[in-house]
Amino acid sequence: TRPDAEYQQIADDGIAEIVAEAARHDLPVMAHAHGARAAESAARAGVRSIEHGWFLDEEAVAAMAEHDTWLVPTLPAVHGEEAGPDAPPWLPRAKEASARSFAMALDAGIPMAMGTDCPVVPHARRLEELALMHRLGLDAAGVWRTSTSDAVEGDPWSFDGLDSRVRRVWKDGVPVR
Repeated sequence: TRPDAEYQQIADDGIAEIVAEAARHDLPVMAHAHGARAAESAARAGVRSIEHGWFLDEEAVAAMAEHDTWLVPTLPAVHGEEAGPDAPPWLPRAKEASARSFAMALDAGIPMAMGTDCPVVPHARRLEELALMHRLGLDAAGVWRTSTSDAVEGDPWSFDGLDSRVRRVWKDGVPVR
């Protein structure tokens, strides 16, 4: 693998094969994609969601819109603490780039979901995603649509103390919290 987050590691035909095989089993596919070309290729191949998408451009966003590909922006991973000395060289650029990518996706009406595939973000910080989405331009109702307003005690329009107000989390139709 290359240290450049914008590098597409799987060729277009490989992505298409993955999506086709998953479809044979009625399974959706998500793609771990930071860069525009990877996100664009994944969307064109029929991938359901792009995890991260921090370095999107107009072409990638257009492909996502055309193919109804969701964005799971995982913003706390790049909008938290400053990058340490062992961080990949692209990480300092990711904060500003992800804000631009999020704004482009928002303007294009890309469906978004709150979630993460990022194990380095502690569970307690994952709810920061909602506040970051709001700070980057998504209205409060839109923020809640990315997760669910039914799972929160108290005022669903307030993000303060959210981590202590989550009542229930569902995964695949089964309550897990």
